[in-house]
Amino acid sequence: MEQKEVGIGEQILKLGQFLKQHYDGVISENVRRGLKCVYVDFEDIASFDPFLADFILDKPQIALDCIDVALQEQFEVKNFKFRMRNLPKSCSILIRNISPSLMLGRYMTIV
Repeated sequence: MEQKEVGIGEQILKLGQFLKQHYDGVISENVRRGLKCVYVDFEDIASFDPFLADFILDKPQIALDCIDVALQEQFEVKNFKFRMRNLPKSCSILIRNISPSLMLGRYMTIV
């Protein structure tokens, strides 16, 4: 899928909208219970905005920084972590097949 170039501010806005629409109750409950993270299903992100899902996979460090800002802006929480589950199979790799030069900077699941 061809990704259009989108600014960081717009990515933060999209991520904030996604979290508010799909995980508002979960995040609020986790904060109330003193938990410090939220587990997000990758399929929820892909359904919400395929370009946003590609952004997270292709530029995970920048995306995680954007998610931190979105969490702070939307939910007024600090040091709250975002964890993803159910990444696509194409992101899974056997530990023996890891090649740093090929995988550097990509979001992946180690199996």
